[in-house]
Amino acid sequence: SGGCGGGCGGNCGGCRGCGGCGGFGCCGGGCAGRPMGGMECTATVVEWFPSGYGFVQTEDGRRVYVHHSAFGAGDLVPGEVVRVLVVPDSRNAGKYMAQSLIRSWDLEESGAGALPGEEEDWQPGSVAAWYEDKGYGFVELTADGRRVYVHHSAFGGGSLVQGAGCEVVASVDLLNPGKWRAAKIRGDAVLQRERPEADDPLAKRARLA
Repeated sequence: SGGCGGGCGGNCGGCRGCGGCGGFGCCGGGCAGRPMGGMECTATVVEWFPSGYGFVQTEDGRRVYVHHSAFGAGDLVPGEVVRVLVVPDSRNAGKYMAQSLIRSWDLEESGAGALPGEEEDWQPGSVAAWYEDKGYGFVELTADGRRVYVHHSAFGGGSLVQGAGCEVVASVDLLNPGKWRAAKIRGDAVLQRERPEADDPLAKRARLA
């Protein structure tokens, strides 16, 4: 199938298949490889066209095609930060497309935290798996055995200790319908990345004193 003739170079929604995960792994940086589910990445919208498609750039520099069907309808705004599930583009070898996309306000409405005046629902569990090189893993909840996906951004970066106990605030995973993800995590299992001394205001004061 060829291009639409509208300047998209064969990248418009009418010219494409769904892609599929292609069985590839983590892109590193801000992306977390999901088994059989592509790569979950933070990205910035760099171009958007009125015909309903555009491109985002992931934190590691990948340019990813987005059709509006990946997030429902409407238009993206250049400069907007989004979360995308990236898969190989089956129609364009060596290129990438967004299987699904979440906008920032959708994340805020997904149950990622408590409403003002409400207590967050922290649930006990243990780390069932952690993939250090990819920055993600899974927690199994004690109460019902649910498996909850955890990206290192849920605790500010770092690692989780496999088998160790923790508590999570679980929310619906908008990128993977029917699944759960950790909006927040705390406890002995969390090993947060050490903050560089240059970012520590107390350390700065000590050097100036």
